Amino acid sequence: PTEHVVYTFALALRSIRWELHKRYSDFVHIDRRLRSAFSDAKLDHILGPSRLPGKAYLDKSSSRLMDLRKRRLELYLRALVTHRAMARSDLVRNFLQLPDELYSHPQGGDAEEQR
Repeated sequence: PTEHVVYTFALALRSIRWELHKRYSDFVHIDRRLRSAFSDAKLDHILGPSRLPGKAYLDKSSSRLMDLRKRRLELYLRALVTHRAMARSDLVRNFLQLPDELYSHPQGGDAEEQR
């Protein structure tokens, strides 16, 4: 089996905080599903310069390259969660693995990625 990298993102919504653990391939999968649901043009417009970084050989021993990719993935996440329609889509909400506490909370709101 090939070695893979799991990126960890700290997320918060209202007073609830959680960690999201995703591989690059998870981002590729959600990007494809969003493009199918919303169209390439709409997703490109929403993401702007925060588009998903391209698939490239990543030297897993290079912390600088790993940090760069993680920052690009954070920008991608931030673009999704700050756009109202995207943040409310079931695809994005499932991808974010929202904690159960959020569903029982009476107030609505959008998820926001935090560093």
